[in-house]
Amino acid sequence: FETTECSVSLLQPQERLRAGIFDRLFEPLACIGFVVLPISGPSASLVDVQKAAAATRMHCRAAVSVDCWLQPGHSYVVVPLSFHDGARLPVTCACVSSRPVLMQQRSL
Repeated sequence: FETTECSVSLLQPQERLRAGIFDRLFEPLACIGFVVLPISGPSASLVDVQKAAAATRMHCRAAVSVDCWLQPGHSYVVVPLSFHDGARLPVTCACVSSRPVLMQQRSL
């Protein structure tokens, strides 16, 4: 395997969608961000975390993104962050990479 360039994004429904299919979302856009943390393996705990591979600033916009390099043989966890105290907010995490990358949902 080789080092992989990757763009990771976290997206929330835009304001125009909130008047349509997400019509129960009355709040303004939440301030969102995330951090990409390397972990020792798929069963590793977050206690084993080292220096962050990448992070975004918190922004009150529909999407936040960051580019990073993923090292072969390592596992990473994307930790979403939010300053939001309203209704439950649906978000989507997207990854575009130069080589195949396996993503799976994991509870924190």
